[in-house]
Amino acid sequence: MPSTKRSRPLLKPEHFSGLRTQMTEKGLSFATNVCAEDRSQEIWRIGTDEQIVEDYLDKIERLRPVTSVHANPIQFSYVRLRRELRKAQITYRPKEEISLTYALGKKYDLKWSSWVDSDDGSRVEGQGIVLVAFDKDEVLGFLDLSVFLTREPERKAISIFHELVLVYVHAGIRKQGLGIDLSIACGQLCQDVLVACYRAAPSGAEISSTLYADFVYEGGEHIFNQVTEAIDFQAELLRDLGRRPSITVKNIEKDACY
Repeated sequence: MPSTKRSRPLLKPEHFSGLRTQMTEKGLSFATNVCAEDRSQEIWRIGTDEQIVEDYLDKIERLRPVTSVHANPIQFSYVRLRRELRKAQITYRPKEEISLTYALGKKYDLKWSSWVDSDDGSRVEGQGIVLVAFDKDEVLGFLDLSVFLTREPERKAISIFHELVLVYVHAGIRKQGLGIDLSIACGQLCQDVLVACYRAAPSGAEISSTLYADFVYEGGEHIFNQVTEAIDFQAELLRDLGRRPSITVKNIEKDACY
């Protein structure tokens, strides 16, 4: 649990300048429209046969040309999100054991919080993010993500911890590629956080990332792998093309269990 001692955050609005993700008074703000081009360019591995993958992506485009994904959309409340998905669950999969309340509480986390860890004195900051997917005005599902940074100022070490808490797709539209779209959006947000850390880090800093997930149901591994590859790709770009050679950006560490 966070201590009561506050800490000045490393990340500030200027560190997100020009990125898809922005830092606002309500924490991280993110919105994207995932389309066919995003799917073809950003999907790393959903199969080994190129033609099968291409046919599957074509099928998704016919079903849903664009998926709109928003982080913590205050215009679509927690209560409404939970109610609509629970209604579909009862209608289409009444015996499903997934609890929507496992991830969804009573409201969105609308603050990028920062504090000093009472145990080791490290600086911690972060936020819970619910990425909600829509097809026009219809809710399709969500991805619950936690993002936290830990800093050890003496060592100039910055650790980014991402946790995939739960991915849930509307019970009436399973196997239509929504997990792909949510994983692309999640990867984009995580890439932006890494870029912002790179910009904010002091000279000589080392930035490491960890992605954690506890798999309970099938399908989570594909999303986990997609987000992992997206973060690693961004790390490689920063190492090769970044303008801060004193900053060390490490490959992501994966921590998954069943």
